[in-house]
Amino acid sequence: MALPPPPPTTQPTLCTICLSPLGNSHSSRQPLPVFPCSHMHCLACLRRNFVLSITCATPFRPVQCCPGQRLATSLLRQCLSLGSSELSAYRTRLAEYDAKAKLYCHDPKCGRFIPIALRSRRVGKCRRCYGKTCVECRGRAHFGRCQDHLDEVEDETGVAKTRRPVSWGDEVRFKKTAREMGWKQCPECGRWVEKTLGCNHISCICGCDFCYHCGRAHKDHNHYYCA
Repeated sequence: MALPPPPPTTQPTLCTICLSPLGNSHSSRQPLPVFPCSHMHCLACLRRNFVLSITCATPFRPVQCCPGQRLATSLLRQCLSLGSSELSAYRTRLAEYDAKAKLYCHDPKCGRFIPIALRSRRVGKCRRCYGKTCVECRGRAHFGRCQDHLDEVEDETGVAKTRRPVSWGDEVRFKKTAREMGWKQCPECGRWVEKTLGCNHISCICGCDFCYHCGRAHKDHNHYYCA
């Protein structure tokens, strides 16, 4: 007489990071969130993920599992019982990361990101030094047209097309040096980057990934195939 097959065993769900079983890591009343990639993290790894996100200087990365598979801020707040200061710090950096048109304080001693909420059609106000920056030319805020306060600067082809404030004489000399050295600008925030070694995949401190060879953002381009 054949014996009945053994009952099927249920494999415990494991944390994608530390591979520990998730059954005893959280309360049954507070289930752990599932990332868009269908992975799950234990509370300890989720907390570590969040702390690294807000404390690492550069570049910022949202709380995520697989690349681009981030967790909603509301779920983070609920699962980790985030305080107001932690939540504010995360939302501030997330706003800079997600901003399509990044604007920074014109004062080189400050350089803080100016969120969209602090911008008007023409001027952005820095929440750190309270300085005002022109949204169009990114220099000190001014009256009238930007063209009335700008001077022509040669672009990479040597043609005078790009315009910058006349008072930025150092900026003119810097751009000439950058052009001679082959440095590249981040396509999102405009910061200059020098690559000393490694591949052409550049991670800017604003969170943008781009190709050092052609300067295009990775969301529109794969640097491995750039010729």
